[in-house]
Amino acid sequence: MDQQITLGFLVLSYEHEPLYLTNIAKRSKIHRMKCVIFKPEDVELKLMKAKGKRFNSLTEAWEKASFPIPAFIYDRCFYGKSAEFDEAKKLVHQLKRCKDIHFLGHGLPNKWSLYCLLKKTPIKQYLPETYLVRNSEDIFNYVKKNRSCILKPCFGAGGTGIVALFYHNNRLILKYMIQNKQSVRTFFHEKNVRPFIQQLIEKNCYLIQPLLPLLNEHHEPFDIRILFQKSKYGSWALQGKGIRIGEKHTFVSNVAKGAKILSFNKWLNHKHVNIKQKILNEIKQIYQILLPILDQHFSPLFEIGLDIGFDQKQEKLWILDINSKPGRKLVLQTNPNQENNLYDAPLLYAQFLNLKLHKVGQYDL
Repeated sequence: MDQQITLGFLVLSYEHEPLYLTNIAKRSKIHRMKCVIFKPEDVELKLMKAKGKRFNSLTEAWEKASFPIPAFIYDRCFYGKSAEFDEAKKLVHQLKRCKDIHFLGHGLPNKWSLYCLLKKTPIKQYLPETYLVRNSEDIFNYVKKNRSCILKPCFGAGGTGIVALFYHNNRLILKYMIQNKQSVRTFFHEKNVRPFIQQLIEKNCYLIQPLLPLLNEHHEPFDIRILFQKSKYGSWALQGKGIRIGEKHTFVSNVAKGAKILSFNKWLNHKHVNIKQKILNEIKQIYQILLPILDQHFSPLFEIGLDIGFDQKQEKLWILDINSKPGRKLVLQTNPNQENNLYDAPLLYAQFLNLKLHKVGQYDL
């Protein structure tokens, strides 16, 4: 390539994922590329410039710099609920509308919007029945009928905000995570849990789902995390699979909440040969159906973290979550040989987009 491509990392904080982004930048020299990092607040959209840091390939260090907004951006912004985050989201939305700026991925909508779309597709057989919580009565009516439920925020990741509610010995038990530790509260009367639930749904939009029995033989919650990224050819590549195991008698298995990590193959090898093949076949069927649907409706996409639960008694697989900004700690721990591939992937995909752009004269976002 005659002109070096610059890949920009868009972040809310320079302290977020510094090792991951630096390791990508270290690989940029091999691919004859440059890397910069900047925050939404430091963008001057009218001038198409930004302040941030540029990676020096000689010293392998980040240096303060001003530069044109790069043509290719890897969005690693994780938003919370505040006016500051709202401002950042507005700026990012404006950047995505600029015809000369190309994000590796635009991300996915909230969990409810995604569910509403997917339930109309062949992937619906793998989706737990899901309802949007409109008021506290929706929750109590569901729990009275089904004896248990799990509440998930429409927005969010990492297991934050998830609540399990169920009856045990005619008492309502409520479990939720606080700073990576599970808190359990017991209520003798429904009226006593109402203030907690009301406060919960006033702060966030929530979904209600069945509390599925996704436990291993040690009564630990677990799931299968699969990481996909677009390759240098623009097609989806499976980068790795692993098992996340939560603490005993809890209900989440997110690495951010302290889950242990286990090799997928090690876990699978303990299964009977027939079950093993069933799991492999169904996982393949899930992503072969799912990924084209996501591309069709939410392109451009660069990476997807797919979380799959396995009900061992029913031998049934469930799609638990689909994340467009996944972590990669699980893949690095269980598939260390993939390290360079993971760091190369954003750079190679930016090169693919650049070639496609110049080949057709424009890139259809």
